[in-house]
Amino acid sequence: MEETPRRGNLSELPIAALLFQIWKKEKTGTLKLKREESEVSLYFEKGDLTIERHSFPEKDFLKDLFENNILELQDLEQCEAYSQKNRLSSLRSLLELRILEPSRLWQLVEDFWKQVTLPLFDWESGEFGFDLIQIPKEAQLVRRIMTPSFILSGVRRMGNDDYIRAHLPPETEILLPLPPVHLEQLGLEPPEKYLLNLIDGSRSLKQILESSELGKQGSAKSLYAFLTLGLVGTSQPKNRARPAPENSYAELNRIFEAFNEKCSYIFKYMGKELGPLAQNILDKCLDEIRVRLDPIFQSSELSPEGKILLGQGRGSLQLAGEEGRRSFLRSLDEILTAEVLAVKRTLGPDHESAVVKNLEKVGDLS
Repeated sequence: MEETPRRGNLSELPIAALLFQIWKKEKTGTLKLKREESEVSLYFEKGDLTIERHSFPEKDFLKDLFENNILELQDLEQCEAYSQKNRLSSLRSLLELRILEPSRLWQLVEDFWKQVTLPLFDWESGEFGFDLIQIPKEAQLVRRIMTPSFILSGVRRMGNDDYIRAHLPPETEILLPLPPVHLEQLGLEPPEKYLLNLIDGSRSLKQILESSELGKQGSAKSLYAFLTLGLVGTSQPKNRARPAPENSYAELNRIFEAFNEKCSYIFKYMGKELGPLAQNILDKCLDEIRVRLDPIFQSSELSPEGKILLGQGRGSLQLAGEEGRRSFLRSLDEILTAEVLAVKRTLGPDHESAVVKNLEKVGDLS
């Protein structure tokens, strides 16, 4: 994995790729972006974005609420008078005056912050600097904004088609599906799911752009997001020798071992929270998706350590051709995704986020 540079220029490292590196490395600190007269700071806690209390533009926020008919002029005047009299923030004043409910106010804060920051993705150039500074807890207004989801939202709103195309691989490159464990957390829209389904390891970038019903521009934008977020990769250089069949088996065996490290981690994590119930939940999870898995998994079961045991034994990894290999790898992704969703259903989204983050460090499936 590439090390995140502390200083650089967005012309060399696009902001989408920069943010993803910060998330993968679980960095905590402040990212400062500067272009001409514009300067923006983004705050991170272990890779997730945080809205920092003191830098949040309250006046612009209140103006936006008024322009969008969420607040009346009388509300603004009352809020300002109350803030000055009691030396309180506008946000707290809105709550103490019961003009807005807390849950709605916090959602409006996050929505406004995204509205202000998402245009950053169209910056073709500009200086950036990342400082490893711990953000005080009292300054964390909104926490745990998942960075990959923020990146996807930013790319969706990008308007510079030439910039997007310039950061795609050569059109002759074959695109490969590489669905990571954080895929389900992204909330892909139906058109994006349609495009992702076209990527099966047999089509080049040019072929996908020409065949996609989304059109070349729409497809290019989504593909740029997929490549940045690790949902899609590119083929090996054509002059690289193909592995011998015996090495292919060894490689699949290595991947399966790494996959089982991840499964075992999920099992142990759930076991700490739920005790013996974790085994039952994950057994049921495997049974629910079994019909969609490769035939090699039809008689598989969960070991006492949470690993997947193949009923036909390790020798069954000798698969029939490239299609069998892809089917096997797709099944590994489906099992991991189902287990992560089981964590979310039983323990909640905070535990799911923690598991997803830690799975990136356990078992190398690349």
